[in-house]
Amino acid sequence: GTLEILLEYARKDSRVRIINSARKSYGYQLNIGICEARGEYVGIVETDDYIHATMYESLYSYIHEGRKPDFIKSGYGVCWDFCEFEREFFSSLKIKHECYFIVNFLTRIKGGPTHTFLIYEQNNKWYWFEFSWFNFRGIWEYSSREEALKDIINKFISLNAQKYNHTELYKTNKITKRLNTFEFCEHCFNQQKIDLNKIIK
Repeated sequence: GTLEILLEYARKDSRVRIINSARKSYGYQLNIGICEARGEYVGIVETDDYIHATMYESLYSYIHEGRKPDFIKSGYGVCWDFCEFEREFFSSLKIKHECYFIVNFLTRIKGGPTHTFLIYEQNNKWYWFEFSWFNFRGIWEYSSREEALKDIINKFISLNAQKYNHTELYKTNKITKRLNTFEFCEHCFNQQKIDLNKIIK
């Protein structure tokens, strides 16, 4: 389990300390970690986060270039890949389906939220089963693939209204090995890019 993996890291690196508490509250555990921290700074990496190997080194260097900020925050990208499990399910039932990767950018060079989604076809209709966007959970029915994509894109943009100004959509292939966030995004960007002008009119 997780504890055994952490203990193995602690055996290999004396800087790692394991604080095991029976109370399973995220906030409580986080506060314990902050109180027990011995370093100059506190960095929080959660279970669904992936950070570049040199990120903290870069942040530390920025702080010590003569600047004295009260806190510092890096840019980020958010990526959820639910299609891996959905592909297996619909493939086992031999149901026609397609997976897509959608991304919003603050600008073309800055990050923003991303999402993968799957649509499937039955009886000449297309369906989108959404369980992660709280506002839009449910099964959505459409008369065509184009209608489905247009509605999903508009919903995605509405979640980030007036925060992002550039949206791209890619049709993705099956991933055959586990990828981190950066590798996954690179995989998606190398796939078929969809012309949104033909979808959103």
